[in-house]
Parts: sequence; structure tokens; C-alpha cells
Amino acid sequence: MTRPPARRRLCGALALCLAAATVQAACGKKGPPLAPLRPEPAAVPALAVKRLGSDVYLRFTVPTADADGRSPSSVRAVEVYVLPAPARDAQGRTLEGRAFAQKGALVARVEVKPPADESPAGEGAAPDARPAQGESATVVDAIPAEVLAAASRAAADALGLGAAGTGPARVYGVVGRTARGRFGALRQVEVPLGSTVPAPAAPSVAYDESALTITWTPPAGARRPLQEPAEGDVLPSRPVVSGPPAHTYNVYALPAGGRAEEGVLPVPVNERPLDALSLGDPRLEFGVERCYVVRTVEVGERVTVESAASPATCVTPRDTFPPAAPRSLAAVGAEGVINLIWEPGPGRDLAGYVVLRGEADGGPLAAITPAPIRETTYRDTAVRPGTRYVYAVVAVDSATPQNVSAESNRVEETAR
Repeated sequence: MTRPPARRRLCGALALCLAAATVQAACGKKGPPLAPLRPEPAAVPALAVKRLGSDVYLRFTVPTADADGRSPSSVRAVEVYVLPAPARDAQGRTLEGRAFAQKGALVARVEVKPPADESPAGEGAAPDARPAQGESATVVDAIPAEVLAAASRAAADALGLGAAGTGPARVYGVVGRTARGRFGALRQVEVPLGSTVPAPAAPSVAYDESALTITWTPPAGARRPLQEPAEGDVLPSRPVVSGPPAHTYNVYALPAGGRAEEGVLPVPVNERPLDALSLGDPRLEFGVERCYVVRTVEVGERVTVESAASPATCVTPRDTFPPAAPRSLAAVGAEGVINLIWEPGPGRDLAGYVVLRGEADGGPLAAITPAPIRETTYRDTAVRPGTRYVYAVVAVDSATPQNVSAESNRVEETAR
């Protein structure tokens, strides 16, 4: 019996469907299509911002992962942009990376060293100075003087001389970018411009044999505590009227010559801002120049603002401090010799001792050791039996010229 054509076509179609289903089952079930991989660097994990006078220092850490947690990061550069505050779009929304960069001005672009497996160093290759992922970098932005002047006038007109964080401000955005230019997550911080932090006058620097002491006077307009800290048995009080906190101070040591190193965030000598008007620095080296500046500090909610630096004061300490005098000199006479013994005085740069001798008839004492001796004993064999001698010992240091201590106690003795 012959099948009609329509039925044959239907059977053929069913057979093709069954075959396709069998092949599909054998190959496994297909899932939904995956989106193409488009890595984005994560936000910089650490960002420290400090304004010193007209310079804003931004120190950040290069991200080590992408926004989705993949590591190492696809970051190949970190860019810093700046915008006048507030950094928002027309609808009042916070700007993200690409939009922030499009509206802002580029302050700096820091190239990042690729991961080691992507850039193997050839033999004899020059060291790569670019920061690697996880390392820190510092960017400095110099605010134009006219911008600061206008901001200070605006802040004074609107708010008076208030604390840092009020009035006009700049917003800095730090964002990583991939090799293809794709923006990562943005981290931003607002830096006030209108704060008027007065700079101190040049400090005074004095020293003794163990430390340098830097002192300064509060600049005109600096805020002082409403009440000085309680001392002794006086109980501390709590002011009834609160106001902006008092200004504090940071002391910075500069390299020889009194010029700060460009592009490097300076670190104060003191661990935290000072309420006091003096600071001791134990890093004393005679003959080595030391230079210091002082800045007034105003701490805001997110950013610390410091004044311009005071004029630098430089001093080269000279060792003019004699060592302590020897103590408890004693003498014992014997046949043809007089033996001396004494106790040393304290001193960190002692070069030795000089023994002085004279006759008991009241004449002057003269050195009988041709060079300083390190021992605390001495045998004087150049004596005449029956002659009474007077002895004293002095200490000398290693300075040039040498400093000489006061005399020890004097003793008299006669050789047999």
C-alpha cells in the first residue's frame, strides 16, 4: 500500500525533530548567553587627604582587585580629578567615575605597574618606578591663589570666619582605569577652601647637649582654648558655651637649606597636633644643620587643613658643652712614684683625661700627660723624693676644638 505524499512529509518532519532532540540531549542543555567580561577596578581602598596652605596632598593605595572581587585588578592607571563643590549632576545625583571625569579637571594621572606575570622584567632592565597594585602614591594639587582669595571672601561674607568644612570647597575624585580606558569605582572627598588658618611667625630654635627645643608664638587670629587646661589639684571644667575648637600646631623638620622636598607629603615631628607652643626634638647631631617650620592646624570633619608654613629657622648645633669633671681624686705616694686614681664623670662624648700637676709652693698646675688617657688611674714616676706635689684631673671631649671640664678635687702627696 502506498502512503499519500502529505503523510510522507509529516513523517519526515517528525523524524528530523526526533533527531535534533536526540543530538541536543547528547550535547547537554544550553544555558542563557553570558554577557561579555568588562572588568572595572574597585575603588582605591585607602585615601588620605591633607591641605597644607595652598597645596592639597592626596595619598592613595592602588586597588588590588576589581569591583567584582577578581584579583589582580585590571587597573592600569589611577586618575585624580577636581570639581567645585557640590559634585552633582543636574538632577542632584552624586557623580560617578565617567561623569565626574567628564565634568572635572584632570589633576594627575598615575600609571600603574602591571602584574608581574604580565610584564616579566628582562635581564638588565631598568627598575620600574611606577607603583604596583597595593602600593601607595601621592598627588599634589596647587590651588591657585585667586581661587583661595575668592573662596575666603565668600566664606567670610556668608559664614564669618568659621571652622574648616564650611563655605566654598573643592571635590577631588580618585578613580582607576583599565588598559582600554574603562572607569572603575570612584572615591571622592571634599576639601574646604574658605578656612582662614593663620600661619605662625618663624620659630625660635635652641639646643643643649641632648636635644633641640622649638618654640613659637600663636599667630594673630589663632583661636585659643576658652580655658587653659587644669593643673595640679584643680578640677577640669566644662565650658557652658561651646565654640569652634582651638587651633593646634604641627612642627616640620626640613632638609638642610630649609626647602621642602616637592611632591612628598611632609610628616610632622610631633605624633599629633600640639596644644603647647614648644616641642623638644631629641635628634640632635652636632655639626648637622636642622631647619624647622610650624603650621597652624584646623581639624575638619573629613579633612585637616593647615596654614601655610612659617618662615624656616635653621640652626647648626655646635658642641660647646664640656664633659662632667672627674670625681674623688686620691693620691698614694711610694718610692719614686705617686699613684693617682679617680672616678669618671658622666659624658657621652668623652675623649679621655688630662692629669695636671704642680708643686705645693702655689705655682700653676700643668699637664703631665701628653695626650688624653682613657684610664682612670695614673702613675707619676717623674717625681723628686721629698717634694710635695699638687694634682688635679680634667676630662676632655671629642669635639673640635675640645671642651675641657672643670678640675676635679685637688690632692697633695709626696714621693719617698
